[in-house]
Amino acid sequence: MMHDQLINTLWPLFGVLLVCFVAMATMAGIGRWIPEPAGNRFKSLDGLRGFLALFVLSHHSLYWYERISTGNWSMSSILYENLGKCSVSMFFMLSSFLFFGKILDSKDRPIDWERFAIGRFFRIGMRV
Repeated sequence: MMHDQLINTLWPLFGVLLVCFVAMATMAGIGRWIPEPAGNRFKSLDGLRGFLALFVLSHHSLYWYERISTGNWSMSSILYENLGKCSVSMFFMLSSFLFFGKILDSKDRPIDWERFAIGRFFRIGMRV
């Protein structure tokens, strides 16, 4: 009985991973037409942050599924519970690492916090 429950719990994760692999295979073919990011960026961290965001999306989706199915805000799978929490933690750690790099790069001049906050607002707002 426990084995069947584990297999049923893993199917959505396999679906998400399949979508990731198809997206990576597709991007590998058309990657030569995508312009390089400006500045010195960590491309591997950008990809990792994308995966983490996808895992958080599946975590939230399953919370909503449980809410609609049972009427409770709960998570029946400890795998997805931890996948979401760990992904959010890692996403914030990577973001703080990238942000700290900006602080180190600006050692000659003070950081214009107002300009930074407005830039972040429009960067996040334009994606929505």
